[in-house]
Amino acid sequence: MKSIGGIYIENWYRSYLLTIFTTFYAHKKELLIIHKNGLSHLLLDVLDQCFKFDAFQGKIGSAQPFKAAYHIGGIYHNLLLWMNHGMQETPEQMCSIALSFMPEDSFTLLNVQ
Repeated sequence: MKSIGGIYIENWYRSYLLTIFTTFYAHKKELLIIHKNGLSHLLLDVLDQCFKFDAFQGKIGSAQPFKAAYHIGGIYHNLLLWMNHGMQETPEQMCSIALSFMPEDSFTLLNVQ
């Protein structure tokens, strides 16, 4: 298993993903109301702001904006599926699901230069 600064990648990703899913789960009631009213698309703007997507767009000729868009889109669509299920899965279960298909060299916005 590879490590980054002494922290094993899998544990680092687990912590990263668990933070994301736990944060959204803390607002489950509100998110489900938003989703049921057809306003889930607003979450994409929130994710763009949280991950500072605009900062990546200025890097013309770089793959970073595409990586950021791919990453944010993945989180967004996982949230949509989760909300479709009524957010019945726990944040821990969602984290395990996401880790089950995440390649070892997967990209996160935390390691973008």
